[in-house]
Amino acid sequence: MSNIFIFYKKGSFKFNKYIACGIIANICMSIALLIDVNLSNNFNLAIYISLSLIISSILIFIFERIKISDVTSEYNNSNKKILLITATSRGVMMILKLTAFSLGNITITSTLISLSVILDVIVGYIILKERDNLIKKIIAAIVIILSLFLIKI
Repeated sequence: MSNIFIFYKKGSFKFNKYIACGIIANICMSIALLIDVNLSNNFNLAIYISLSLIISSILIFIFERIKISDVTSEYNNSNKKILLITATSRGVMMILKLTAFSLGNITITSTLISLSVILDVIVGYIILKERDNLIKKIIAAIVIILSLFLIKI
């Protein structure tokens, strides 16, 4: 509901490739998380996360037709410090997310994880200077927070 609110503009809602990709990605993410919760209990968490990320990386590499020279060039031209922070953050996020799902209520945990929308809005506003539809984004974030409380009741 909050996402529809963000994309709605003055009497119209345009369904395009961007929105379709986002919906399909979220469906795939939901399926993966549900399976993750069950499978991760049978694996060493580090091995499980490594396998799932390696397979995801191979799929991206194949379908995007990425050349090794492009990867090398991007790596050589990148800010290594930022790359290390990003990779470390993503790894910690994966471990904590799977741990939270395996220890807690899936509905509440997934709603808590969706609170990242609020951080996305703040980062987009402060760092990326995204000022369009700010009120709508804040209202959508509040709807997500309210949904967490409604689920908890």
